[in-house]
Amino acid sequence: LHPVSNNYLFIPQDITLLSEYQSTHSLDSIFPINNIGMQTHRDYFVTDIEKECLENRIHDLLDNQISDLELINKYSDLKALKLNKVRSCLISEESSLPGKFVKCLWRPFDFRNLFYEKSLIDRPRAQITEPLLKPNYAILAMRQVALTGSLTHFLVSSLPVIDRALYSNKGAASVFPLYIYPNLISPSIFDSITNNNTGRRANLSPKFVQQVAKAVKLKFLDDGQGDLVKTFGPEDVFYYIYAIFHSPKYRTRYEDFLKRDFPRVPLPSSLALFRELVPLGCHLAQLHLMEVHGPDLAIYPVEGSNVVENLRYVEPSETPSGRVYINNAQYFEGVPPEVWAFQVGGYQVCQKWLKDRKGRTLSYDDLIHYQQIVSALSETIRLMDEVDVVINGHGGWPIQNRAK
Repeated sequence: LHPVSNNYLFIPQDITLLSEYQSTHSLDSIFPINNIGMQTHRDYFVTDIEKECLENRIHDLLDNQISDLELINKYSDLKALKLNKVRSCLISEESSLPGKFVKCLWRPFDFRNLFYEKSLIDRPRAQITEPLLKPNYAILAMRQVALTGSLTHFLVSSLPVIDRALYSNKGAASVFPLYIYPNLISPSIFDSITNNNTGRRANLSPKFVQQVAKAVKLKFLDDGQGDLVKTFGPEDVFYYIYAIFHSPKYRTRYEDFLKRDFPRVPLPSSLALFRELVPLGCHLAQLHLMEVHGPDLAIYPVEGSNVVENLRYVEPSETPSGRVYINNAQYFEGVPPEVWAFQVGGYQVCQKWLKDRKGRTLSYDDLIHYQQIVSALSETIRLMDEVDVVINGHGGWPIQNRAK
């Protein structure tokens, strides 16, 4: 910091990198409709791992035999509500309530039940939440991150997103939906690039789409994916961006900038690069949505109570392969150290998922889900390396500066 002008000074190398990064495109300008995830301010009332537990809470809310005071004593999250008004409203709409039980993204790879009722949610952020109640995808990222070390705050969701999905201490996940549904928001700003019969419009800046089209010399379709020979679509753009965000080199090269503002996206330097990154981004997204699974990895060999009690990790040097113990006797076998340590945002995924279930009995589906998380993270590590190999094969970084 210059002592007189009070402006920051950069050495020439920093100036070059800053100029390179600022010539790219900010995520919030690419996806015009965006906001941070919903803030319920009563997560432990409107969400739950078990749908039946959530249904029981809502049943109590509708029960005239239970007074407002009894409800508040039982559920402290309800204190700030005008319960009389909320309960009357819910009772009058009781026939429509079953449709308000939906799934949401609570934490990375942790999908929970949500009762999506605006009167119970302080900041529902309907503009970005309700498009995710329909067929859709969204990229999750952070505007600012206060931490040291590598930034890992990127994820995808096809479900409504709780604000702390990426980071628990400070800051909320911003949500960038791929599609917007016209009945939820005025579509006028998208008219120039979308005109389809699917009932949805691409939430993509016309300027960015035009620049991508010029860079790859393909025609833009208004929905889905193109053939990448003559056409490309919104989902191709989405997967390209997702692949870029999972480049280890991207994360380290622009680390200082990524912590201070929304991530930025370079244009593809060629159609050949675009064609290779799109399927990698698609595979990563499908893994993180748990639509596909990587190779089988962890096993769960010991029968027992399945209760999560004493969570600990044992290095492969002490066992045939890495083990994640959930109690003194039972464990997942075959969890490599790099998978155990893998972070998405502020969370160590393999640890966080189990830690949030301490004291619970894992069901068969829970056991399978955890094994699939381990598999997905192992495959993610491999694919992230492959993204860098592909980019290096096309000249390496910076990408955009070579775009014609």
